[in-house]
Amino acid sequence: MTNTPSVDRERSEYLATFQSYLDGEQQTRQKADEISIGGAAGALALSIGFMEKIAPHPTVASRPILIVGWALMLLSLAVALLNFEFVASGYGRARDELDRAHGTGTKFDVNLVKRRNRWTVLANRSSLLLLFAGSCCLVVFAYLNLGPIPNP
Repeated sequence: MTNTPSVDRERSEYLATFQSYLDGEQQTRQKADEISIGGAAGALALSIGFMEKIAPHPTVASRPILIVGWALMLLSLAVALLNFEFVASGYGRARDELDRAHGTGTKFDVNLVKRRNRWTVLANRSSLLLLFAGSCCLVVFAYLNLGPIPNP
């Protein structure tokens, strides 16, 4: 059975739309990774500067909050960086699976891609959640160490 020009045009439109959705999804996930990495690194640097310049002697009660905040930020960085490697290796595995399917004439195992996609989504969300939780800890730490604000 041969395709008619109408079917070919519909298929082309479908593929173009599909590709635009795929590109958008990939760009959004990449941006989430960049936000996690930049946000965590920036918050760590700011908190160190805050301690050095504003609160060189933090209250004893606030130190565990600072340590938890730093740990969450470092964990956010680690998850985001590991996710970069995971995504890169996923592309390699998907490419290998595509080559195998093409070479043997068998069906492409789309489940391989779907499983990796689920882990990528989980890693992105986890990294952003860790970033938010760590940021909250650092805000509480800063609040506890600012001291009283003078009335004008």
